[in-house]
Amino acid sequence: MNKDSIEITFYKPSDHQYRKGSFNIKVPKWGNFIIRELSYFQKNAQRWVAFPSRSYEKDGKKKYFSFNGFEDAAMTKSFQEKILEALDEYLANNSQNTSQEPTLFDDEPVPF
Repeated sequence: MNKDSIEITFYKPSDHQYRKGSFNIKVPKWGNFIIRELSYFQKNAQRWVAFPSRSYEKDGKKKYFSFNGFEDAAMTKSFQEKILEALDEYLANNSQNTSQEPTLFDDEPVPF
C-alpha cells in the first residue's frame, strides 16, 4: 500500500434510499489515523462522502453537524475524491462488500 493512500478498513452496506453504506478509513500518511463511521451516498450520478455527524432540527428542518472536516473547500473536495477512489477499489476487490466489524479498542497501550 502506498503511504499516501487511504485504506478502507471496514464497510457495511446500507439499504437506505441514497445512503449506500458506512465505513472506516485509515490514513497512513497521518500516522495511521482512523476515522470511523463515514457515510457513502449516491443519488443518480452524484456520489459523496460525509464525515461522522449528529442531526439537529432548525426551523423545522433536519440538519447535520459534521464532527470533522477541513476549513478549505478545495482540500475537502480532494480528500473526498481520494476516499471515493479507495472505496471504489475496496468494493471492486471485496465481492461481498463487507468486512469484519472492527474492535473499538485493543490491548495495546495508548502511545501518548
